[in-house]
Amino acid sequence: MKREVGIAAGALLALCLALWAPVLFGDEALFYRDYGAYWFPLRATAAAQVAAGEAPLWTPHMGLGVPLLANPAVSICYPPAALALLADDLVASHHWLVLLHLWWLGVGMFLWTRAVVARFDATLLAGIAGTVASTAIGYLHNPFYLFSLAWLPWVLWQHHRALDREPLWRGACLAWPLAMSLLGGDAQGVVVTVGLCALFGFAKAMGGSQKTFAVARCFGALGVGVIGAACLAAATPSDARAGE
Repeated sequence: MKREVGIAAGALLALCLALWAPVLFGDEALFYRDYGAYWFPLRATAAAQVAAGEAPLWTPHMGLGVPLLANPAVSICYPPAALALLADDLVASHHWLVLLHLWWLGVGMFLWTRAVVARFDATLLAGIAGTVASTAIGYLHNPFYLFSLAWLPWVLWQHHRALDREPLWRGACLAWPLAMSLLGGDAQGVVVTVGLCALFGFAKAMGGSQKTFAVARCFGALGVGVIGAACLAAATPSDARAGE
C-alpha cells in the first residue's frame, strides 16, 4: 500500500507540475479576478506587516480598511499559508502554495477511493480527476475555497478508516483534517464535509444495504451539484448576472 501511495503521489505531482509549469517555472502568473484584485494584495500586505515585526491585524489600504487576521479569506491562521508569508518571493511562494493544493486534493482522492476500491488504476484515475477538477481550478481566483476543498477527501478517508474504531480514536482521526479545512477559510465547505461524513456514517450504521448506499449517492450527487452551481455562479461576471 505504501508503495502504491508513493507511486500515485509522484505521478500526480508530475502531472500538476507539467500542467502548471508556465506559472511555476515560467513568467506567467495567476491574477484572474479576486486573486489579483483582492486576495493577493491582502496577503502581500500581511507579509509586509510580518516582515516589519507587526501583527497582521488590519490594513487601511483597501476601502475604508479591512481586517486581515479576522478575515478567513486571507487564511493567515492556515499553517501552509502562514509559511508562504515568510518567503522572499511572495509571487512564487503563493503560486506554489495555491497550485500544490490541487496535487493535495488529488492525493486525498486517491487515498479515499483506494480505501474502498481494490483496483489501483481506478483509484489513480480518481486522483487525476481530483488534480484537474474543474471546480478546484475554478477556485484559483479565490484560493481559500481551494484550501478547504483540498482537505475534503482527506476527511472522508479518515472517516472511513475510523468507522470501525473506538470513539476517541475516531475523533482524533477526524480532528486534524477537519481543523486544517476550517483554517483554510471556507466554513461552509466544512459544514458540507461534516454532512457527508454523517451521511456515510448513517449508511454504515444501516448495514450498508444497497438502498442505503443509493440514498447516500443521491445526496452526494446533490452536494456536488450545489457546490458546482455555486462555483459557476462565482465564476460568472457580475455584469452577466445582472443581465447587462
